[in-house]
Amino acid sequence: MIEYYKSTIFDNKRLIGHKFSYSNIKKDMDNLPMKIIEDEKTGYPLYLIKINNEELKFSPEDISSFILKYLKNYSEIYEGNKKIENVIITVPAHFNNLQRQSTINSAKKAGFKNIKIINEPTAAAIAYANTFKSVKEKIILIFDLGGGTFDCSILKYKKNEYNVLASFGEEHLGGEDFNNRLRDYIMEEIKKNLKFKNIDFKNKNDEKIIRFNKKMKEEIEKVKKQLSSEEDSIFYIDMIYGIDEFKLEITRSNKKIKKFYISKYFIILFIFDNFFAYIIYTKNKRIKYYK
Repeated sequence: MIEYYKSTIFDNKRLIGHKFSYSNIKKDMDNLPMKIIEDEKTGYPLYLIKINNEELKFSPEDISSFILKYLKNYSEIYEGNKKIENVIITVPAHFNNLQRQSTINSAKKAGFKNIKIINEPTAAAIAYANTFKSVKEKIILIFDLGGGTFDCSILKYKKNEYNVLASFGEEHLGGEDFNNRLRDYIMEEIKKNLKFKNIDFKNKNDEKIIRFNKKMKEEIEKVKKQLSSEEDSIFYIDMIYGIDEFKLEITRSNKKIKKFYISKYFIILFIFDNFFAYIIYTKNKRIKYYK
């Protein structure tokens, strides 16, 4: 990804199924290295990717279909060139109907015909339940704080049947959000230095800024991982815009960093409080989605 920074697409799930006018798209665009424009015909976002000096347009559905097509081809080769047309795709619990339909459209583009969609936490619970088939009944809580989303579900397992009691998700609560907050804080500190104050760090056409941003993303990931187990970490870039190096000590006790992480912690607690209250209120009812 670092080598092909501007042409590497990630966090595609945050865009798929959303109109370009959706409030969070603008925020996501600021944190993504590639150019994103609005499709004048559909109103959905499009990636602008340069390949061999040619600028191509891809929708989030296209990107998902490329991945699914690759997996389909690989699976068919593994199965002795057996044609595979059936697929079950897992999606975040918070996905709405448009996002789920966009995922189905991607699967159709990839060549699948019989397509089923289930929530990621549900799939995890089913995989986990297969390890204790001798148990008659069990309640399973799935807590999935991933790279870009937060999902949780509670399922009741009984005699090979799975009853989803409740399912909830938040699309902007994951590792990438922690990275972005670290980036915001580091950028505040960088801009305090008069040498860097007038540099437009959001310019996606400036090669010096592109090199800086890809190096910064790599270093932020290291800092985040180090802070997961240690009290402090050093963020260091040897050169910014060909001007000077930058070094910053970041600690867990830093007020700005701490405030952000505590806020996310309380969001999770708030979700769980409402989550369990809702389960108690709807006891023994089959609830598929909850917001």
